[in-house]
Amino acid sequence: MPYLYYYNIFLKKRENKMKKIKIFPLLLLMCLMMTAFAPSAWAMEAPQLNGKAAVVIDLDSGKMLYGYNENEQRAPASLTKVMTALLALEALDSGRCELTTMVTAQNDCRDGMSDDSSTSGLLISDIVAEALHPERCIGAHPYNPPHLIPLVELTRCDKTDDDCVQLAYDFYQSIGKEAVLLRKECPGFIANRLQLALYREVQDLVMRGVCSVEDVDKALVYGPGIRWAIFGHNMIMQMGNPGGLTGMVEMLGNSGDRWLEDMASWTHQPDNWAQVAQPGVDQEMANFPDYIGHTNAECIAYRDQMLIDILKLHKKL
Repeated sequence: MPYLYYYNIFLKKRENKMKKIKIFPLLLLMCLMMTAFAPSAWAMEAPQLNGKAAVVIDLDSGKMLYGYNENEQRAPASLTKVMTALLALEALDSGRCELTTMVTAQNDCRDGMSDDSSTSGLLISDIVAEALHPERCIGAHPYNPPHLIPLVELTRCDKTDDDCVQLAYDFYQSIGKEAVLLRKECPGFIANRLQLALYREVQDLVMRGVCSVEDVDKALVYGPGIRWAIFGHNMIMQMGNPGGLTGMVEMLGNSGDRWLEDMASWTHQPDNWAQVAQPGVDQEMANFPDYIGHTNAECIAYRDQMLIDILKLHKKL
């Protein structure tokens, strides 16, 4: 099934330049899927690759299913098959699917090309355990919604070639993404681990009756969330004291130890969390002002527009 390959990204470097790149991008396909299935949530034009050419190719037949360059854009009818295959893959077990597609595609990967998996948490060393060319393989995890969020987490294993990593990094930076590199393998990577650590405390505060679902969201959105949309927490620490991060750490000392002792440390999420949280989320949505919306679709449209505005402030759009 050749369409399995489209969960991976293949990059080819020619004459040490990024002028001609063959890619199988999850990002590009997600953009098309958003356009096809949720036009109201798509507030940007078709993906611009800064003058680069992008193609989606069926490896078995060599037929181009989708092509784009700076002068024209076209999406043949057969692209529907790609979308259908992707939606079918979504329903499969993500671990088995990812391992199968990566190994199958990796063994067919042409010389001089790198194979980039979009896995959100699997280790590359596990994915390429049966691959013929593990040195060509890295992880390139986009963050949802991928057509707007710039982050791409690049992961590697001990067998990954340095040039392969550099090629992927240069590519993602060239199309306006922000690539971060994990120096060693780590389940869940960076962003999802940060997100899960925060969400554990969110769950714990609600489950202990400290605050409501709505108020814990408000505390995040209108407090640190706004700052985090501008700078990371290390930079926030840096700006919080005339002595920079060092001055802030020295000023705070061990004052947070008492908080840490009281914070969640469990390693199994509450089994009844959905039953506890869903009524709170429903009430939160009902309390939103009309300009935000009261349904999932309305809130998604509002979120995407806000993301676009933030990206413009970051000079990403």
